[in-house]
Amino acid sequence: MMCEGETELCLFKHIKRLFPCSIDVKNAHGRGALSVVREAVSCSGYTNRYVLIDADENTLEEALFLADQHQIQVILLESCSEAVFLQILGEPVPINSKSANLKKQLKKIVGKEPYLPLYRKAEFNKSSLITSNELVIKKLIKLCEKHTNSNRTT
Repeated sequence: MMCEGETELCLFKHIKRLFPCSIDVKNAHGRGALSVVREAVSCSGYTNRYVLIDADENTLEEALFLADQHQIQVILLESCSEAVFLQILGEPVPINSKSANLKKQLKKIVGKEPYLPLYRKAEFNKSSLITSNELVIKKLIKLCEKHTNSNRTT
């Protein structure tokens, strides 16, 4: 699984910790959807390849085309990962919020950088993920369940 940036990486690592699977996870360091897919294309030696990217990217169409050409499966975050974190925590997410504003909102809740401290919060546990209405969370859990004892995957 090639993740777009630190937040997506932490989200998937946390899900993987709760739903153990054989999927390797890597960080494309937040350079946009097309760069994430290009990073995944360059990864060899994997049976399956996945990317986790934001749907609001301006290079999304080109990224989807490239992923299709290389049989890379795309998992889209309909809203940014910060919005997903907030929704799992039961916090309001204003419509059309910018990622930077949502990071500030998360920082107020957890008192530090948004990604890692969320894992210590009781609300962000296995049952909250299972009951989450977030489609991307359901897809990631299903992906982990699919790859519990399979070939090496990124």
